[in-house]
Amino acid sequence: MTTRTPRAGRTPATSGSATSGSATSGTAKNHLVFVHSNHGNHYYLGDRHRIAMYQQEADPHTPDHDITGIGRFMLIRVEQPTEEIYLRVALSKTFMGADRTSWTPPRTRVLADTEAPRILAQKDLLLNFVGNGAVNRIIGPIRPVWQDGAAYIAIDLAETALQFRPKRSGLQALYNTGIPLDSRLLVAYGRDISALSPAEVAALPRPTRLAKFPSDIVLARGLEFSGIYEDGWLSPRTEFVLGAAPAGAALRLRGYVPELPGLPLGRGVFKISLNGRDFELPAATGTFDWLLPIANAASTTRLSIIPSASAILPNGDNRPVGAKLELLEILPSLPGPTFDFATPGALRLAAAGVDQDGWLSRAAALYLPANAVATDVTLRLEIPDWSGARTTTLSTQLADTPAVTHSLAAGAYATLRVRLPASPTPQTLRLASPSDFALPAPDTRRRTGRLLQVDLAPVPSP
Repeated sequence: MTTRTPRAGRTPATSGSATSGSATSGTAKNHLVFVHSNHGNHYYLGDRHRIAMYQQEADPHTPDHDITGIGRFMLIRVEQPTEEIYLRVALSKTFMGADRTSWTPPRTRVLADTEAPRILAQKDLLLNFVGNGAVNRIIGPIRPVWQDGAAYIAIDLAETALQFRPKRSGLQALYNTGIPLDSRLLVAYGRDISALSPAEVAALPRPTRLAKFPSDIVLARGLEFSGIYEDGWLSPRTEFVLGAAPAGAALRLRGYVPELPGLPLGRGVFKISLNGRDFELPAATGTFDWLLPIANAASTTRLSIIPSASAILPNGDNRPVGAKLELLEILPSLPGPTFDFATPGALRLAAAGVDQDGWLSRAAALYLPANAVATDVTLRLEIPDWSGARTTTLSTQLADTPAVTHSLAAGAYATLRVRLPASPTPQTLRLASPSDFALPAPDTRRRTGRLLQVDLAPVPSP
């Protein structure tokens, strides 16, 4: 199946893409050939309820490549395999309809409680796709099953194929809407299924920047992901595997949460895991642009994003989303020493309990990167006198050290300086206040003060 087939005679994107023929070059390695079987039939030969792959069609997201509708089960012969192979699987459910974009469908569409999407080989491997929309995963190592001198693997998506329901418009939406326009039974669409050797996987260039939609998703090779739509919308769960990060690096995560009145978006938090370190960041409506510290140097960077609230996009789109991604980038170091917290959407250190306009909850935290030398963190604060109190108490705390309490005059600006000891790993600066006050109407928030700016300055050696 040449799912990612360029048009107009261009060079294929992957040399190992599966094909439906049986003859291959004697020098081809890890070449995949689709095999008609009882469980997965060819489109031109089979039972419509068991079709594994259909004819190619234009990819809606790029005029230069094709996609292929696929069913549940696919048997594949591996021509001249290496001892172990890895399988690149690039699929999409984005076009499948409002209730069929999820990679964890309801049990009514899975044939048995014990079934799960997997690659069948000498030892089966679970696909473990998450979220909704598109996926691009590299799975392995896999040892094919040998039968009569040939090597085989199979892909079982463990989901009942259903009839595709395209959107109707104009006169088509007025009459005979119960008559299907497309008779195919599909599970998803395929862009690429290809085999790689361990050496090819080790040499695979993995990007450190994701910013062009849909091309960075549609044409992804070394970038792994699951749960993102091609146009950048994040589903209720999204995972990425990006390239290497050096010590002291930071991940820039920029996007926005749309305002959809009457829907739950704009509430709760984003639960984020970055190379095993967990963060909870505010998921309020508006633009966010965060710098998340990466704990240690790593050959790959793994990111998971789970919003505590999601909603269906309006105007007939109906995809479940949590936010829109605009930029994902690994930076070798922070872009500068000063961060504006008062301007919504400004680039800033990742922080919990701090609104996009800088207002502080009673408990807040700043996530700071590793620092090779001792560093002063300077906080510029605004302390209104709306509560009627003359002073406000704010404490700062690093890791397991005792909290330091500061008494700040109300109705004035304040500057706090905290000394960070040198640390090879990121640190967290916690802020806490025993009381809060109501912001002026119509704002319904209760806050303790406003963080305007944060500066980081290395301490000169004595």
